[in-house]
Amino acid sequence: DRAPRQAFHALQQKYLGTLNALLNPGFESGAQNWTFPSKGSVQTSGAISGTRAARLVNAGTITSTPRVAITSGKHVVSGWVKTEKLTGSGASGARIRVQWYASSGALLASQNVVSGLRGTRAWTRYEKTLAPPAGAATARLELGIAGSSAGTAWFDALALSP
Repeated sequence: DRAPRQAFHALQQKYLGTLNALLNPGFESGAQNWTFPSKGSVQTSGAISGTRAARLVNAGTITSTPRVAITSGKHVVSGWVKTEKLTGSGASGARIRVQWYASSGALLASQNVVSGLRGTRAWTRYEKTLAPPAGAATARLELGIAGSSAGTAWFDALALSP
């Protein structure tokens, strides 16, 4: 389906020049700058942008590494998610989450950009403007399937921008 790709390119043009603090946000360099669980991988087909996307089967979490320095003020966090036959209940399902850390490395807070995605969904872009808690110095993104879920989720074209 060409519609999601066209929407992606329109948004990319709209935000051209926006800084992205994440390293390898579209997985074009494989798993570099990301930590994958055993049921996670970089897929070389079906991406919304470029040629690669992260794929996660059943429950688990993919995390960005290293944590990135952040500035004070609000940050826009966005990413594309696609799901296939993802089941679960309550808080289970695919999610994108930001974790905010103090300069000491202590976790201060976690905030969801999107959560609870279940079923089969075409590529969809999610975006949320978040304010880091007081004292936050770094952040990382978590891409995951939470709870006792079964199914597959893909993630691509992620951004964390001041």
